[in-house]
Amino acid sequence: MKVLIVDDNDDDRRLLKLDLKHHGLDVIEASDGKEALELAIREKPELIISDILMPKMDGFELLWSLKQNEQTKNIPFIFYSAIYTGEKDKKLAIALGAEAFIEKPQEPEELYRKISEVVEECKLKKVSNLPNMEVLMKEQDFLKAYSQIIASKLEQKVRELFELNKKYSKLYNEFKALLDSMPDLICLLDSDLKIVWVNRRFETNFNKKAEEIIGKHCYSFVLNRDIPCDNCPAKKAFLTGDVISAEKKSQDGKIWDIRAVPIKDDKGKVVNVIEIARDITEEKKTQEQLIHAQRMEDIGILAGGIAHDFRNMLTPIIGFAQLIKISVDKSSPLYDYADNIISAGENAASLAQGLLAFSRKQILDIKPVIIDNLINDFSKIISRVIGEDIELKFNLNSGKHLVMADVTQIQQVLMNLVANARDAMPKGGILTISTEVIDLDENFIKIHGFGELGRYILITVSDTGVGMDEATKPKIFEPFFTTKPVGKGTGLGLSIVYGIVKQHKGYINVYSELGIGTTFRIYLPVAEEREEVAKEEIHIDLDYLKGEGETILLVEDDEIVRSYMKTVLEEANYRVIEAKNGQEGIDKFIENKDIIQLVLHDIIMPVKNGKEVLEEIKIFKPEIKYIFMSGYTSDIIFERGIIEKDIEYISKPISPVALLQKVKEVLSKS
Repeated sequence: MKVLIVDDNDDDRRLLKLDLKHHGLDVIEASDGKEALELAIREKPELIISDILMPKMDGFELLWSLKQNEQTKNIPFIFYSAIYTGEKDKKLAIALGAEAFIEKPQEPEELYRKISEVVEECKLKKVSNLPNMEVLMKEQDFLKAYSQIIASKLEQKVRELFELNKKYSKLYNEFKALLDSMPDLICLLDSDLKIVWVNRRFETNFNKKAEEIIGKHCYSFVLNRDIPCDNCPAKKAFLTGDVISAEKKSQDGKIWDIRAVPIKDDKGKVVNVIEIARDITEEKKTQEQLIHAQRMEDIGILAGGIAHDFRNMLTPIIGFAQLIKISVDKSSPLYDYADNIISAGENAASLAQGLLAFSRKQILDIKPVIIDNLINDFSKIISRVIGEDIELKFNLNSGKHLVMADVTQIQQVLMNLVANARDAMPKGGILTISTEVIDLDENFIKIHGFGELGRYILITVSDTGVGMDEATKPKIFEPFFTTKPVGKGTGLGLSIVYGIVKQHKGYINVYSELGIGTTFRIYLPVAEEREEVAKEEIHIDLDYLKGEGETILLVEDDEIVRSYMKTVLEEANYRVIEAKNGQEGIDKFIENKDIIQLVLHDIIMPVKNGKEVLEEIKIFKPEIKYIFMSGYTSDIIFERGIIEKDIEYISKPISPVALLQKVKEVLSKS
């Protein structure tokens, strides 16, 4: 059976078509009465199912026209409509010749059942209903009744539309309030990339009212361009129908995360695009700082590991050279050779110390320090470093405030910065060192991207030298990075400064411009006011460094270092028992616990580390004296809980005199 369905609502028409086709019916369709009349004459369907209110020609007018045409007057006709105002609708429909009036919506099976009943009834009658002229009386009466029903239906439709308008206005206002409250810039674009709507944040960002923005091309208004920008996200969204993301930099230097979201019609065509722009400038800045900090931390770990191995190797080199120097006459060439080896070794040890400073893992002699006093005391050395062609100025205003610092390390920071400033002013200039007390607040931290709330002493070192470009500044704190010619610098100066400042829980940043100069700012946290307690220094007469035959357990995994230390100790009248790892150290101690008076132990060892060995040895002899030694970084040692305040420690490389002094000092303690 061929069925013509007539409805201006695409969704309703599609659902009805699917239902009828499911039951094996052949379906043709029209979206208004005029189109349906033409189809009915041409296709001669066996049943027509129609809505009432439609454009061009409504359902009543369609039915009247069909019944007046000899070709179509016998086609059964069913009204299927949601516009139903009462029995008068059905009465007019039947009078016009309709077989039935079915009210929307219906369950698919129930609708098909009702349609089937109508079809069977028509088959039995062998003819469809015709207009009942007695009911209609005459055309004037029909038109009157028809007008009343249509007016009633239009009134109902208007009421529905009014309620819908209220509902959608409420939704629009709520949705607009939501979009206006968002921190992102949001705009709606048409297919020509013209701005259709913007949220409040978009208005405030450009300091324009919506009416000044709407109707303009986005690329013209935002970027002042005549054509869309390259890789335009909105244009791509229109072309592909996908959500497109991109990062763009605006003319004011801000970085924006752009998302273009397509809006599609029922057929899947993109009709509009919502473009959402979020300012991610601060996020990118923080991300870059984090990556840089992680990179510096990784390099620091590597530097600390290299320094450990380096210092271990230097111990026997410097040590054996000192033994040669002690054992030969000053007139011997070997004496000078040994002296040169020691000098080179000490330079290498300083380089390793620099690596440790960068990695922030050396042990510091921390005590309360007045920074202004420290700089004043160090000013003569600074003046000698810079030379006569550079004018040195001091502006010290931090008063008596204290910082917890290692004096030597802060002097190293000043020395390195001053040396850098000197090299940046080959033709002379002005070097200014100043101090002041400042408070880091939330605004400072937000602007600079570093710091913690609190009071700090700011040390500023400024020069009027050649300056640096933007590409150089991010690299200056990296170890071995230098802009100086080959042979003129190690590239460790500023990395050491960075490491020392970080180890003092401080911050450092740099400002520089080519041809104008460079300024380093160091922020050190102010300590609580307290009196400085001077450390008691131990003075030992070198004449009394030799032992009295005491037995020392030497636990060291490096065979050359162990051999060197054994030689030094035995020549100083000590008896030495060797062990090459932690477990062997424990075994040797248990075998000789009654005669061993001191354990000299490398901290990080194979099998068992120093702490584990000490804990087991103290079970057998709680009063045993102990010295830890290591070329490893102190952060690793502290992390593993090995070094404690009551344990003696000596750092590699260890000279013979330093080793014997430490041994004598510990053995002499009660």
